[in-house]
Amino acid sequence: MAVIQFRSGAYADYDPAKMQAAEPAVVLSGDPDTEDGKSVRVGFGSGEDKRLLTEDDAFQVDDELSSLSENPVQNKVINTALGSKAPIASPTFTGTPKAPTATAGTNNTQIASTAFVKAAVDAASKTLNATNKGSGVVELSIV
Repeated sequence: MAVIQFRSGAYADYDPAKMQAAEPAVVLSGDPDTEDGKSVRVGFGSGEDKRLLTEDDAFQVDDELSSLSENPVQNKVINTALGSKAPIASPTFTGTPKAPTATAGTNNTQIASTAFVKAAVDAASKTLNATNKGSGVVELSIV
């Protein structure tokens, strides 16, 4: 059974070869891969480790969320990004929105594309024959 330790200290004292799998380490100073020398690392086995985040990363994310909203899920960055999208109710589309073309004869509430409508109009634009049935009644039939 492996014992997982929690290591912390200066990067000069940090030895990745001593890291066990899943063991965390906090580098408090001197990490050459970070601007301020501070980072959090995790071991994946002897000599294998990855930097998870730096102190700057953690503060930057925290500052961004807390300065914009009391509720990070509803912060201004997210709301601004979502605000530029069409609303779900009664959206106004821009550009050339596309929709699938239904098969001929479809009769339901799905959106009809211009291709569907054109095919239906073309199919209906056959020659019409009128037959006088008497008493002012005219019968039209598509031939």
